Amino acid sequence: MPAKLEAGKTAFVVKNAGKEKHNFRVQGDGVDEKFLLDVKPDDSKVMHVNLKPGTYQITCPNHEDMKRTLTVE
Repeated sequence: MPAKLEAGKTAFVVKNAGKEKHNFRVQGDGVDEKFLLDVKPDDSKVMHVNLKPGTYQITCPNHEDMKRTLTVE
C-alpha cells in the first residue's frame, strides 16, 4: 500500500496470505471503518471508503504491531 493517496472513493483490497485471521481498520478525519468479519487465511475482501484529505491510521485490530500511516491529499 502506498504511503499517500488522492482524496476520493478508495477501494482497499485486503488479501490474507498468512496463516492467521486478520482484519483491516481505517481511522481518521471522521472515518472509522473495519470489516465485520475477519479475513481468513487465503481469503480476500474489499473495503470501499470515501477519504478526505488528512492523515489516517491503517491497522489490523487483531495484531497491534500491524499498523501504517496513510496521507490523503
